[in-house]
Amino acid sequence: MLGQQRPVLPTLGWIPLFMVLFGIDDGLEMAVIIKAVIVPVALNLLQALASVPGWFTGVYLALSQAWISLIVVELLASSQGSGYLMVSSEKHR
Repeated sequence: MLGQQRPVLPTLGWIPLFMVLFGIDDGLEMAVIIKAVIVPVALNLLQALASVPGWFTGVYLALSQAWISLIVVELLASSQGSGYLMVSSEKHR
């Protein structure tokens, strides 16, 4: 039941607050990715302490959120990485 609750604010919604707290630097990327990973793993781990598949579900959700967060943060505040390459290739067409 705990893992079925929806988060109030999606991971990407935290980016403006993290920009204020950590600045536009590598700290921003780390904060968003850590937030994206910790929440699904913790919720599913609490729900499924006795079952291994529940833990793997949390890891699966965490990795997908981390990947989405990484791309978005690199689009916003990075000078390298896949998000930056997408933006810079569009500018140099």
